[in-house]
Amino acid sequence: MLEIRRRPTAAAGRITTGAAVLLFLPGFAWAGDRSGPTTPTNLRVLATTPYSVTLTWDASRDRSGIARYVICCADTNSMNAPGDATSFVYTAGLHPGYSFTLRVSAVDGAGNYSKPSNPVTFTPPSDTVPPAKPLLSVTDVGVRHVSLLWSATDDDPKLRYCLAMDGRPLFCTTPETSGTSPPTTSTRSG
Repeated sequence: MLEIRRRPTAAAGRITTGAAVLLFLPGFAWAGDRSGPTTPTNLRVLATTPYSVTLTWDASRDRSGIARYVICCADTNSMNAPGDATSFVYTAGLHPGYSFTLRVSAVDGAGNYSKPSNPVTFTPPSDTVPPAKPLLSVTDVGVRHVSLLWSATDDDPKLRYCLAMDGRPLFCTTPETSGTSPPTTSTRSG
């Protein structure tokens, strides 16, 4: 939204020579803005799962607008939330059963950071639910290879799949095996 305001002049109702027009652009990064936003307050945990935590906080204020919030740091990972957010599901670097402490900082349109919020400490619960059995399909068969496709079955970022033939283990995937997370394809020759 663009807002135009006019300073009053002697000729009310018209902009005359010498009148100043001021433009107010919400969220615009003013070059002279060197002060950070107000500190986000009242950071609290709403819910946890084995691999996520839902956080909420009271919004920051700044004359340049809030561009984003930085939620830091679990296992040296951080995540960005949109500037209009006051809650966020954080997933970076969390592990079930380990304690983590997070804080939120606001970043204004000029790139200035607020002071960090109050810290919150939480422990994601243990992951006690085994992954569901994946649906497996054969996508290609050759003389010396077979290509398989299977469904992802869990939200565990470290999930891996192990393949066996005739009860004999062939190999296990790792989260880094392919571009999907967890990997859901494999071609084996032999």
